[in-house]
Amino acid sequence: MDKLEPFKIYLLESLDFTPNLYEVYQGGKLIDRGHTSMNIKVRSSSTNPVAQDKIKVFIENNNLTSRLDDVASFDTVMTLQDRFIAIILPEVSNIEDIMFSTFKWVVNCTRKEKNFRDKEPLCMSMFTENGRVVKVSFKVYSPETLIELSI
Repeated sequence: MDKLEPFKIYLLESLDFTPNLYEVYQGGKLIDRGHTSMNIKVRSSSTNPVAQDKIKVFIENNNLTSRLDDVASFDTVMTLQDRFIAIILPEVSNIEDIMFSTFKWVVNCTRKEKNFRDKEPLCMSMFTENGRVVKVSFKVYSPETLIELSI
């Protein structure tokens, strides 16, 4: 995977990603895997680096609807050492997640409040090799689940 300078805001305008495979993890254990024909379309609605619901994600042909919503939104995209991450950082939330606490120390909150639905992703990570997206993952809460989609 590409290495990135962490905690930099990234202006993502659009991304189309068509994975072939999915893996679902709960409690750090693989619980499901298989083939998929999903199409993931990511679109930005603003040139502002941080704005409420700025990044829209549409999942077409979602064969994981029992675990993941077809539509999601995020406030900003930033870099971590090995990925780009689309995220909402609320001051107050119905979710207790270490990721929120950690990122709040490094970057400002993106909104006052957010109540996440059960299948709504808390974040979307995009992993690249030679500048090309090769894997997208979604973290979902209740139950805490990681869904990885790759080519």
